[in-house]
Amino acid sequence: TFAGLPIGLAVFAPSGELRLFNPALTDLTGLPAEFLAAQPRLSAFLDDLRHRNMLPEPRDYPAWRARIASIGAEDCPGYEEIWPLPDGQTFQVVGHSPAPGAITLLIHDISHEVSRSRRLRTDLALGQSVLDAMEEAVIVFSASGDVLLSNSAYDRLWHENLSESLTLHRIGTICAAWRAQSTPDPLWSEVERWLQRPERRDPLEGMIRRRDGRALRLHLKHLPGDAVLVTFRSAAQRAATTPATPPARRPRSRATPAG
Repeated sequence: TFAGLPIGLAVFAPSGELRLFNPALTDLTGLPAEFLAAQPRLSAFLDDLRHRNMLPEPRDYPAWRARIASIGAEDCPGYEEIWPLPDGQTFQVVGHSPAPGAITLLIHDISHEVSRSRRLRTDLALGQSVLDAMEEAVIVFSASGDVLLSNSAYDRLWHENLSESLTLHRIGTICAAWRAQSTPDPLWSEVERWLQRPERRDPLEGMIRRRDGRALRLHLKHLPGDAVLVTFRSAAQRAATTPATPPARRPRSRATPAG
């Protein structure tokens, strides 16, 4: 059972010697099987890991090592820590005491999960930067009606701070804010019905006017996963980005040569 575990296992007896380990421990740490089979004490085990750069370098190594050795004591009933290693690997290390004085360490390689999480955060930050660079005000709702994201233009237009708010905003609250900052218009009722119906619908487009006089063209459409994209573009901005139609050219008249 221990040999098949992908997690490194090290069990130290109350006397301090390593009594049990599995192949994953040697694979993850690079510690030779001969060294482990010689039943090193916990202090020697940690020292060898440090020598191989297989643990993070704490500010006070002796105190950190003593803390590991005290697992199971009243002031240290358990231990859990993330070890970012110099070579880019990341270990999750969990320690507990299965019996008085005994210590078990479990070493799990979470490098892939950490890398994937970092890439996800980078992708999200990039996506938010792209949205914030847009002139259109953008807000996206989930299929359940929660706000998933918005951009800076939306926050400026509707005097919100949704991108930094920890509050869960829903369609009803957002629609009420739109109505409060706009002149009365029957289109708002149509927008609310469109947003609150569960089935997929054709895109909806129309013009509304804010109380400050600005005319806005809004557009609603579905995204993959039944999310809903709502955009607001000022009418003046739309006109400015629409290329003007060049005037028609009149045909030139030929001069009649003198007879």
